Amino acid sequence: MTAAATQVRELESLALRHLALGSDLEELRAAFAHARDAARDRAEVELIDEMLADAITLHEARSTGLRRERELAALVDTAVDLTDRRDLDEVLRALCQRVRSLLGTDAAYITLRDEERSDTFVRMTDGIVSDEFRSMRMPFGVGLGGLVAQSGTSEATDDYTTDERFVHTENIDRRVAIEGLRGIAGAPLRRGRDILGVVLTGTRYPRRFRPSEVALLESLATMAAIAIENARLFDEALRTCEELTRANEAVRAHTEWLERSSEAHDHLTRLTLEGGGVAELVPAIAGVLGGTVEWRAVDGEEPLTAASPAAPAAGEGSQCVAVPVTVGDEQLGTLVLMRDAEITPNDRHFLERGALLVARVVLNERARAEVEQRLAGEVVEELCVGGPASLEPVTRRAAKLGASLCRDHVVVVAEPPASAVRWSRVRAQQAAADASGLAGTVDGLVVAVVPGTDAKAIADAWAGRLAGPDGERPTVGVAGPASGAAALREAYGEARRTHRLLVALDRRGSVATADDLGALGLLLSRSLPGELRAFVADRLEPIDRQARESATLLATLEAYFENGGHLARSARALHVHVNTLYRRLERIDELLGETWRSPERSLDLHLALRLRRLMARLDESAAA
Repeated sequence: MTAAATQVRELESLALRHLALGSDLEELRAAFAHARDAARDRAEVELIDEMLADAITLHEARSTGLRRERELAALVDTAVDLTDRRDLDEVLRALCQRVRSLLGTDAAYITLRDEERSDTFVRMTDGIVSDEFRSMRMPFGVGLGGLVAQSGTSEATDDYTTDERFVHTENIDRRVAIEGLRGIAGAPLRRGRDILGVVLTGTRYPRRFRPSEVALLESLATMAAIAIENARLFDEALRTCEELTRANEAVRAHTEWLERSSEAHDHLTRLTLEGGGVAELVPAIAGVLGGTVEWRAVDGEEPLTAASPAAPAAGEGSQCVAVPVTVGDEQLGTLVLMRDAEITPNDRHFLERGALLVARVVLNERARAEVEQRLAGEVVEELCVGGPASLEPVTRRAAKLGASLCRDHVVVVAEPPASAVRWSRVRAQQAAADASGLAGTVDGLVVAVVPGTDAKAIADAWAGRLAGPDGERPTVGVAGPASGAAALREAYGEARRTHRLLVALDRRGSVATADDLGALGLLLSRSLPGELRAFVADRLEPIDRQARESATLLATLEAYFENGGHLARSARALHVHVNTLYRRLERIDELLGETWRSPERSLDLHLALRLRRLMARLDESAAA
C-alpha cells in the first residue's frame, strides 16, 4: 500500500472516529489541520482539504438529524405534558418553561386576548423580572405581540427596539426596554379560526430566529392552544358538575353523564396520544354513545362504521344526527350517530367533542404522511447527488421508508408540464409510496426510484400520471434496471443526461432511454464530456484555427454533409453560387487534406459537427 493510500485511510478513520464520538466542528478542523501541516506536497494538501469538506458535510447532516430528533421528541413530551395538565395556570407555566428550554431564550411569556378591550394582556411569564412588564397590555396591532394577535401570523425580529415594521408606543417600548428584550419571536395560540392569544419568547441581546425555530414555536403554540381549550373545557365541566350537585333529583342524571363524558373524552385523548387512528376512535365513540357511529370522509374513502356491542343495530325508525368534522374553513368529513333510543343534546355535545378529536387525528395522519413524503424526497436527493459516503446511510433510510434498494429499480427523471408542476410532484410522491418506491425533487425535476425491470413501460406509465390537466405530457428520461445505491446513482446520471438530450433535441413531451436516442444519444450518455470535446477538437482543429474563415467553412461542411455531398443542393442551402461552394471546398481541401471526403473521415467530421452543435445546446440548457 502506498503512503498516500495509507494517509487516506488514516484520515477516513480519523473523521469517522470524531463523528462517532460526537466531536464538535472545531475539534474536527483541528485534527485535519494537524494532518494538513504534515502534508508533503500540494496534492496531499488538496486531498486533505477535500476530505475535510466531506467530513464537515457529514458532521452538519448528523447535527441536523440529531436536532430534528430532539425537537420531535421534545414536541411529543410537550404534548403529553400539556395534555396531562388540567389547571390553566399549570398549562401556561409549563408552556413558557418548555419554550425557553427548547429555544434557548432568556424569557418567555403568554398574552391572552380581551375582546371587550380590543387588546391582549400578559397572562403568564417565565424569566421576566419586571413587574411593569407582567402587567403590560398591548392593543391589537401594536407591537410584535399585538400584531400577531391581530393577524394570526407568526412574527420574529432580530432587534425589536430598532425594527420599524411594528407599531411602537412609548408605554410598551418603555416596559420592553426595562426588561431588556431585543430579539423576539411570537406565534398565535390558534384554535380553529379563533386566536386565543400569543406565545412569545426573547433574548436580552439581538438574535436572528431561524425559520425552523419559528416553526417549532408555532408547533408548541398549536399544542398549547389545544391544551388551553381542554383546560377551559375541563374547568367548565367541573363548574357544571358543582352546580348540578346542588340541583334536584331531575338533573342528577345529567351530572353523571357529564362525568362519564369527561372520562370518556380523557380516554379518547389518551388514545390519540398513544397513536390511535380514526379506526380506533370511531368504535370508542360508539361504545360511549351506545349506538352506531359512522365516519364519512370527504375524500371519497369507504365509510368506516362501528356499533356499540351493548346497543342493537340501528333500524329503519332509528334517530340520526350528523356533526361536521372541520378544521378552520376546511371540512374533513362527517361523524354520524344512529341509535334507536332518543339522541339527547348531551349525546350531540359528546359527538361534537369526538369530532374535534377525529379532526386532530386526521390532521396528525396528514402531517405524518407529509413528513414521510419529505423524508422520501431527502433520501432521493441524497441518493442522486450526495457524496460517496452517503450511499450506505441512504440505503438504511430508504429501508425505513419501505423501499429496498437491493431490489431492481428503474430511475425516472421527469420535467413536469408548466401547468401542473406542484400537482405532478404530489402525484409522484403518492404513486411512489403506493409502489414501495421513492420520489422527490432534484434541481427542479421530479425523480422517482420505482421497483421494476421494464424501464420503458414504467416511464410510459409515469408520463401518464404526471401529465397536466390539459393533457400536456412531461419530458421523461429513464434508466435501469439497477440495484444497490451506487448503481442507482449511476442510473440517475444516465436518466438525467437522457432528459437533457431530449430537451436539446427539441423533443419535449417525449419518453426515452439512452438507447432510444440513437448514436448521438449513446455517445453523449455513455462517454465522458472531456473525451467527446477532445474528439470534436481533434477533427475540426485545422478549421477552428482560421479565425476569419472558421464559421463560414464549418457551415459549408455542415451543409455539404446534410445534403449528402450534392453540390447544387448544398449551394442552395447556403444561398451561394456553386462556384463559391467550389472555392470553399478547395479551401477545406487545403486545411484537411483531400482525403477528408473518404467514408471514414467524412463520418468522423459529420459526427464531430453534430456533436459540437448538440453539446452547445446542452451547455445552454445547463446554464439556464
